[in-house]
Amino acid sequence: SYVYTQAGDVPGALHAARTGLELAPEHVGLLTQALQAALTLGLGAEASALSARLVRASAGDPASAEQAARLAGWTRDLAGREELARNSVSRARGVALGGLAGAVLVLALLARRAPAAVR
Repeated sequence: SYVYTQAGDVPGALHAARTGLELAPEHVGLLTQALQAALTLGLGAEASALSARLVRASAGDPASAEQAARLAGWTRDLAGREELARNSVSRARGVALGGLAGAVLVLALLARRAPAAVR
């Protein structure tokens, strides 16, 4: 996973870390690599699950626990950004549909008021 990360292949790093975690599910290094890759790729749900596992796995080591807490904060930030994006898309859809409905209404009113000669 580390080699893929250094080569700039973040999806490859995540795949390698996932493969390693199948053999060693609580390996702090692999959990850290997988979580960092998931965060880089914007995979919020996977990052949340990995973050919880990393926090549990690193509980006995203060240095690892500190890094896990830092990454957990980044995971919460990503979740917040994802929620903001979902809300923004919902608002944009509402505004677009409202504008479209208004335009259709105006066109319908204009068509009704058109002189008989134009029809």
